[in-house]
Amino acid sequence: KRLLVVGSGSDKARLCMVVPIDGGAPTPAGPGAFEWPATISPDGERFVAPAADARLMIYRTSGNEATPLPGARPGAT
Repeated sequence: KRLLVVGSGSDKARLCMVVPIDGGAPTPAGPGAFEWPATISPDGERFVAPAADARLMIYRTSGNEATPLPGARPGAT
């Protein structure tokens, strides 16, 4: 089990990390340039959140690639 933790760094940039509940080092998730709220997939491998331009994007919890959510309109949450 893991937690998706979202905050901001000292430079005020958005920071997203996956933290194992049983210990271990946190790992970066997503590109960091997204808005709130975020919804996590049931398998914990992806999350959906608005990008800075309001498009809903699918982000991987392991890596920083993002793809547009099919059928979503900008600003829809």
